[in-house]
Amino acid sequence: MLSLNNFALAQIITNGSFENNVFIADGSAPVEISSSQSDTDSTPVITGWNIAGSPLTLMGATTDGSYSIALPPHVEGGTANSVSQSFNLSASGSHQLTLDTLFPVSRGLFAPNASAGGLATITDAANSIVTSWTFSAVQGDNMADNLSHSFTAGVGAYTLSLSSLPQFPPSPISASRTAIIVDNVAITSVPEPSAVILLALGTLTLTCRRKRAKSLI
Repeated sequence: MLSLNNFALAQIITNGSFENNVFIADGSAPVEISSSQSDTDSTPVITGWNIAGSPLTLMGATTDGSYSIALPPHVEGGTANSVSQSFNLSASGSHQLTLDTLFPVSRGLFAPNASAGGLATITDAANSIVTSWTFSAVQGDNMADNLSHSFTAGVGAYTLSLSSLPQFPPSPISASRTAIIVDNVAITSVPEPSAVILLALGTLTLTCRRKRAKSLI
């Protein structure tokens, strides 16, 4: 039977929790990963994601699972550290990007005024920016923050990039920018209100017909 549950937001991003990966251990923990590391079949280190810039760090998960990633800040004027993924939208209208962020606990102990942030950018097939969003993590609460950003886009192919922000001047170190931990990245399509109303009316009509049929038995 049709119900409003049929409009549950469909997941568009592959491996947004960074659980599926093939990486080469460097003998230390956490494990560093980069775009040059792959297995013998040339499978990307993190399934579904492309890595650019300096090596990223594979961390423990922020809320669930086993893994998350840390985006370290890049040198001012230099290349950003990033992960990106291509995806397709099959419906026009409103969509939502969500992710979890966490401030590194150890960094907060030594740099009480430090900040952590990143930049999310979605581009279309022509490499034009559809939306961009600067996200951050709250220092001191040792809890993951679930953040969301809404955007409008049509049917087509797009690319999501999660990039680092530039490092502040090194002095004072207590107020510098540090890596931000990211996990559970998702893009979902939000149904148009008219579609939800039509489904609700259809469900109500079907329910009434079934009740009427039973009363005639």
